Amino acid sequence: MSSAQAPSLPPLIPREILFGNPEKTSPQLSPDGKYLAYIAPDEKNVLQVWLRTVGQEDDQILTADKKRGIRIFFWTYNADQLIYMQDSDGDENFHLHLVNIHSKIVRDLTPFQGVKAELVELEPKFPDQVLVALNLNNPQKFDVYRINLKNGAVEFDTDNPGNIISWTSDADFQVRAAIAREPVQ
Repeated sequence: MSSAQAPSLPPLIPREILFGNPEKTSPQLSPDGKYLAYIAPDEKNVLQVWLRTVGQEDDQILTADKKRGIRIFFWTYNADQLIYMQDSDGDENFHLHLVNIHSKIVRDLTPFQGVKAELVELEPKFPDQVLVALNLNNPQKFDVYRINLKNGAVEFDTDNPGNIISWTSDADFQVRAAIAREPVQ
């Protein structure tokens, strides 16, 4: 069969539709129900965390990432704060950042070079703390640290014997369970 007789193929789906930024994604209400935060691109098409007062159209950008965009955020149990995860130039060493929704002041809660942070838990009874797993002492294992959201103090909490891959805390914000991997045979 010649190319003149070949059936025509449908047009290709544009790359931007498949891999481009969403218009808006990941909506989350603040703990007090007053605000809606979401992720959307800014005027330079970099994903940022945005904020809107529920019932109003007062959308504003809370973050100012210049390159990679923000993809993960969480409300704290203080209604005027949220935290987001961001790495530096794609190094996959995510840091935990705190942003005040009124002042827009951002603080890096895990400012350790070459260290990756993983959120373990937020607890409503402890609104000024967060449990975070950090590979601070050994790049191969993540110990749990308690971070004070008011002053940024980082306190060691739970040692990883080397095989723990995730942690769980109880209602009193104490690490009580973990998932361990079996040793490679």
